[in-house]
Amino acid sequence: LNHLVATTDSIVADDNSVTFYAQDAGGGDYSGIAIYLPGGGVEIQTGDSITVVGSASEYYDFTEIFVEDAASVTVDGSGTPVASPLSAAPADWEGYEGGLVSLQNIDITSDIDQYGQVQTSFGILIDNGIFDYQAGSGDHFSEVTGVVTYSYGVYMLLPRTEADFIQ
Repeated sequence: LNHLVATTDSIVADDNSVTFYAQDAGGGDYSGIAIYLPGGGVEIQTGDSITVVGSASEYYDFTEIFVEDAASVTVDGSGTPVASPLSAAPADWEGYEGGLVSLQNIDITSDIDQYGQVQTSFGILIDNGIFDYQAGSGDHFSEVTGVVTYSYGVYMLLPRTEADFIQ
């Protein structure tokens, strides 16, 4: 994959594996992907333009690019990640899986549960997989931006920083 724009920094797991998200420069549906390096060794920053050599795989029904080693990821410039604005929940979140979206006029309909998740008026969970946010039942945001992921049969939005929550 050539000239993807990283939408998240590298996320390093306890086993030193690295995951990050990237998408086509213009964003849009079917443009995003998770990139997984089991051996780690790559430091990606949001906005890096990258070229990746790997193989597509489904990890528990979540599409990702599996990369054998760090040499298969090249930073070749920079760009600006473009979030797809959504004013209502899509009929199917699959097209946005791995991509950066911005949910407009969203209500939080539950408090944070033991997994770091809240329910939303969009029918998608907000999850603390990247950023440990604070939100609760009754909160309203004009916009919440994050990467769409899929796990345990549920789509989730992963905000990246406090700046992804706009009152």
